Amino acid sequence: MKIATVFMSLTLVLQLGIAYANQMDDVVQALIRSSNEESLESVEGTLLELGPAAAGSLIRLLASEDTMLRMTAVRVLSRMDQTVDEALFQALRDDRWKVRVAAVSVLAHHKSDVVVTHLLPILKDPHPAGRSASARALGRIGDARATDGLIPLMRDTQRVVRKSAVTALGQIGDPRAVVALTATIEDDDTVKREVAIALARIGQPAVQPLAAIVGDKTRTPSSRQAAALALREIAATKTVPSIAASGSALGVALRDENTIVRQAAADALVVIGQPVVDVVRTALLGAHHPVVRAKAAEILGRSGSATTWYAEAVDALVLALDDREESVRTAVRKALVRIHNIAFQQLVAALEDSSAIRRSGASQVLGEIGHQGAISPLETRLALEEDSSVRASMTAALAILKSKPQRRFPPFRKQIP
Repeated sequence: MKIATVFMSLTLVLQLGIAYANQMDDVVQALIRSSNEESLESVEGTLLELGPAAAGSLIRLLASEDTMLRMTAVRVLSRMDQTVDEALFQALRDDRWKVRVAAVSVLAHHKSDVVVTHLLPILKDPHPAGRSASARALGRIGDARATDGLIPLMRDTQRVVRKSAVTALGQIGDPRAVVALTATIEDDDTVKREVAIALARIGQPAVQPLAAIVGDKTRTPSSRQAAALALREIAATKTVPSIAASGSALGVALRDENTIVRQAAADALVVIGQPVVDVVRTALLGAHHPVVRAKAAEILGRSGSATTWYAEAVDALVLALDDREESVRTAVRKALVRIHNIAFQQLVAALEDSSAIRRSGASQVLGEIGHQGAISPLETRLALEEDSSVRASMTAALAILKSKPQRRFPPFRKQIP
């Protein structure tokens, strides 16, 4: 049947006031079946305008074995204002799991106490698709009454159910879920990622439990990584003042033997910033492993590129210019180049340092920065420098600076006293 013909039939039915359900069912089904990809949106709009006149037929379509009919009914019903009635609640108890899932999908768009009351029992649906759909719906609604029913689903045998439950708990944001979520962080990678996101959404109540996981070597590396990344996400919200409490644990993780854990800890420390600067400085100047010291230098460079308060960390980078490992010195120089607006004056001062290696490193950085303001202090110091290796570094820096055209730089930031 052509779409135009169906529209005419539908209009005739309405005009004549024919209220028989089977006739309306036939017209609605024919209208949907006659549509194609381009016209389906228009058909759905027409059904939506009909409202209560078509609602009953659409609800009955939730039991259809035809996927197109069933999904169209779900989409239209979910957009109707007045479709939450006993017929939908009865569909939640249908023998066919596809009907139950379709009904849940509709009810997920209708926030009310009565809807939550009817969805809660579906968390125990015999089919995993039903349990998963109900968890997603309750998460979308965001009612904390669902927390107690969702927590047991994190031990479900089906991964899709566990994942849906975790996601829903994050959307609800109930602190009561923190203990269960942190216990689930040992799940497979797919669920683990959702756990980290959920804990990040809950925020402050999750900080201490996450910090405990980060510093617990009995946990798997991927779990420690997930916990560190969750702390990073919490810090990124800039609404959790107690996030600094995780600094000590992240400092421990920065020394972890596992690369992914170290990187996750570094990412978190970068975002947290000033409250954990002492942790990073300690790692830079005191960590035994050169990889850790280099990573600490990288953190200071990444964090301080646009913040004047990081002037207090530049002294540690300058001190580390004479680290015993070249790989660390390289990382330190790169960090100082990155935060040159903050570090410039301290680098110039370092040209007078008692350590020849530090003077040499400061010279290299000043050359790499490329600011013409470094020429005069370098020339002044070069005239007095006795160490041949330092003289070579200064000469090379001056050659670089003088070979480049004048570059404009933003004004240097004043250091915090």
